[in-house]
Amino acid sequence: MAELQQVVLLIKELLQKLAQPTTAPSNPEQTLQALISTIGEFSFDEENGITFEEWYSRYTDLFESDAQNLDNSAKVRLLLSKLDKPSHARYVNYILPKLPKDIDFAGTVKILSQMFGTHTSIFNKRYQCLQLVKSEAEDIITYGAKVNRACENFDLKDMSIDQFKCLVFVSGLKGHAYADIRARIISQIDGETAEAHVTLHSLIREYQRLVNLKADALMIDRQPCSKQEKGISHQQHSSKTEGNLPRTPCWQCGRMHFVRHCPFSEHQCKQCNRIGHKEGYCGCVTKRQTVPARGQKKPLNQPANRQNKPREK
Repeated sequence: MAELQQVVLLIKELLQKLAQPTTAPSNPEQTLQALISTIGEFSFDEENGITFEEWYSRYTDLFESDAQNLDNSAKVRLLLSKLDKPSHARYVNYILPKLPKDIDFAGTVKILSQMFGTHTSIFNKRYQCLQLVKSEAEDIITYGAKVNRACENFDLKDMSIDQFKCLVFVSGLKGHAYADIRARIISQIDGETAEAHVTLHSLIREYQRLVNLKADALMIDRQPCSKQEKGISHQQHSSKTEGNLPRTPCWQCGRMHFVRHCPFSEHQCKQCNRIGHKEGYCGCVTKRQTVPARGQKKPLNQPANRQNKPREK
């Protein structure tokens, strides 16, 4: 009996030791290393909803309870050590010229929440929720999870009937023709406050106002000019046209352009075998070469015909 009682006492002592919570290592460095191996790495992926706030919420108890014996700088090192390389590089560049050690733990969490949080508007989330379509390669569980997350982001419990009407109204304004109006209306929806309430009827009035403004701007742009402006424009056009054309046709081909622009300047005539004019204008070329232009002297000893005649023996 004595041996049996001794065994029972040993079992009770063992159970009491097992029931006691395990204490964290008293050495801060050991605590830091233990937490580093426990906390998973953060990698920002906004499209799949992996934000810093969502990641930090899973390890809040570890940072607040298990890491309570760590000083502020050690907690900052612990937090930054769990960022992946791209996220860590973005944070370091963002806080320049400060260094990570210059910002306390609470400030670091705040900056990371701003940098790696969701940046899409509530309108964008609600619109994307209405556009969900199951792909053929997607299983029903994955699709259901995607729908569940999109509906949670939809924030239906805080959505009024007027906001839903406005969402449907803007969603139907598709196409390039509505691009400018659509952007202005979405801006008005995102800027809604308790004092400036947005309704379907207010969007209709805003739509009509924007259409009228666009029509008025086009009307001013298409307004015909006055008679005086028309006369000046006609004179400028006439003088420009006259300046581009010679008073007489080209003597090398007969067309209305200057001789320096003639395409037959290097052409060899098949009738007289001379170079510099079109067939049928041999006489014009001969006359032009024999009669000097106004203000020019007649060249000395210039033969009328450039052909080399054979010497008479």
